[in-house]
Amino acid sequence: MTADLSTPQGVEQLVRVLFQKGISVGVLVNNANFGWYGYYADIAWEIAREMLQVNISAVIQLTRLLLPGMLERRCGHIINIGSIAGSLPNQGIAVYSASKAFLDAFTTSQHRELRGSGVQVSVVRPGPVRTEFFQTARTVPEGGSIPAERFAVSAERVASAIVNLLDHPRRMVFVPWFLVASGWFELTFGWLIDRLGLILLHRRQKPLKTTI
Repeated sequence: MTADLSTPQGVEQLVRVLFQKGISVGVLVNNANFGWYGYYADIAWEIAREMLQVNISAVIQLTRLLLPGMLERRCGHIINIGSIAGSLPNQGIAVYSASKAFLDAFTTSQHRELRGSGVQVSVVRPGPVRTEFFQTARTVPEGGSIPAERFAVSAERVASAIVNLLDHPRRMVFVPWFLVASGWFELTFGWLIDRLGLILLHRRQKPLKTTI
């Protein structure tokens, strides 16, 4: 089934169709998201609003609509696809990083709140993943190429981590595993990101412009 998660109505329609078909959702993987690379001052509000809707609001809405059924059956697993950008924010991805930081907090809260309920809640925190995500970011108005694309891992690698997470539930998993050090890297080398990230952004973006 296809659905437009960029509007609350699209989310409601998806769940309505599921219920009409008599489908009980046992696993919810909140994977839909998109990004934008450039100066925050250049992003159009409509793009920022849509990113927050897809990356955050749709996750909360889907979880709210499908969680009661899982609790009633005392069985289910909600997996939110986050990013190391949530704890390692860089220049050029202000809104995207903030949306992923939100997912980290939301997942942790739900994981602790639902202990003993039979419902598991996890977050997968990958680095860059080789999908159409990067091509889409380049086509968004005033957006640009995201430098991290060159370090992307395969989508299959992330999918394998999700399957493993279903078999061995835990609150958080990193892909690749060594990115567990990302939080430590921010604390230790944040000063370096302050300088290098801005250099990369300057190379890929037009000068800042004022918008009304």
